[in-house]
Amino acid sequence: MEARFLAGMDPGIDYSAIDADSRLDEHWATLVTRDAEEAYFQGVGDSEQEEGGVDAAERKEEYDY
Repeated sequence: MEARFLAGMDPGIDYSAIDADSRLDEHWATLVTRDAEEAYFQGVGDSEQEEGGVDAAERKEEYDY
């Protein structure tokens, strides 16, 4: 059923109305942006830890008096 819908083969479906509905695009764009931000911020912490070998918690303990 999904393949038929994506191929535009379902009778009674107005595909042009779906394509023209910008609200659907806005929702999708929000999800893509959020996923990209999550991936970026997860990657930042990983790369800093790998490069320096010391994470922020270890640096904080180093300077706690």
